Amino acid sequence: MMNTFRMDAPCITFLIGLLIAPIVWGQGEASNADATDKESLATSVSGADLRILERFLNLNDDDLAHIQALIQKIRDMSPEEKIAYKAKIREFHRMDPSKRSAIRKGWGRVPERLRRGWMEMMHSLPDEERMRIHNQMLEMDPVERTAYREKLVEAYLKNKSAQ
Repeated sequence: MMNTFRMDAPCITFLIGLLIAPIVWGQGEASNADATDKESLATSVSGADLRILERFLNLNDDDLAHIQALIQKIRDMSPEEKIAYKAKIREFHRMDPSKRSAIRKGWGRVPERLRRGWMEMMHSLPDEERMRIHNQMLEMDPVERTAYREKLVEAYLKNKSAQ
């Protein structure tokens, strides 16, 4: 059975950063692999790479764990699934900017508490329930989707705090 894993805009952003991580760490270069202190690491990468490295170093443990989980899901994908996701990403980049913006507004200015609650809730659900929610949300416009997501997360967080 093929795993279905939908990548939203924040996931795609994380993954793009991850794809260039080997550049940041200088994979394959012995001088970079041996760098042990901040100064030698800072001088071993270019300015753009250093900014990316700094962003990774500023991530908290939850964000790093989320990235690690995304990497594992990518590793678990079949070659066909990877090809399909690459096609979806290309399709996203070819979209009209207003449509891309509408997709991104699915999260809008959602408070961090709700974003984290959403991730926690979805990770705690069985695959079938996640798929049911995912499919239901695909039928909604961005405004409906945002309201529905908030309703689900608020109920989850209320139930969690009552336990």
